[in-house]
Amino acid sequence: MSLERFFAESPLPGPGVEIELGVEEARHLVSVYRATSGREVTLFDGSGVEVRARVVKAEKRLVRLEVIECLKVDRKPVVDIELAVALPRGGAADDVIRRALEVGASRIIPLETERSVYRAERKDEAKRRERFRRIAIASMKLSGRNSMPLLLGHRSLAELALPTGTLGFLGSTDPDAPFLSKIDLSAESAPCFRLVIGPEGGFSQDEIAALRSFGYRDLSFGPMVLRVQTAVVLGLGILAMR
Repeated sequence: MSLERFFAESPLPGPGVEIELGVEEARHLVSVYRATSGREVTLFDGSGVEVRARVVKAEKRLVRLEVIECLKVDRKPVVDIELAVALPRGGAADDVIRRALEVGASRIIPLETERSVYRAERKDEAKRRERFRRIAIASMKLSGRNSMPLLLGHRSLAELALPTGTLGFLGSTDPDAPFLSKIDLSAESAPCFRLVIGPEGGFSQDEIAALRSFGYRDLSFGPMVLRVQTAVVLGLGILAMR
């Protein structure tokens, strides 16, 4: 039976050493799971490692655990996957980030485009990053992922040139674009894929031309127009299975 997962703010120690959970995780463990001494759980710290640990002290705001076993287990796609996306408004932006992390994106690059509705300059950077951190931890607890993803600063399309070794894909509504699900990537040796998803209104023709000039390949997700959230899950999911 799988053990409940909790995030450790400090680096995980080796077997036989005790560690204290942060206040929020401690409250969750005690209030929601009714944990008492002797309960075993899984801890992770975002470094790619997880440990099996046993509760030795359980209070509402203080939980101490003893590490029993360390495991190097990072459940993520074999190929590194980046997402560059023009985020939608409000809670939909959180949903895009949440789903992308659960599918396995290692980095998320928010894009500023001609038709973007999410404006970075209106957001408090510190609050935005803390919100992302909370979303990332929740996604990691659910998915079994152990490595903390990166949320990069907002970029323009002019800053989206492909690094060496990265294969780029452009979510396209062009009826002649090949379906992503039918492209054979088995012969590709690129260690990293980058998927670019535009805003709800789509990229302008100039933006599409710029991305193509960088070497991004047009890809279709099918005959229907998808919301950003849906396109992100579908595209990343297919890439993650390569």
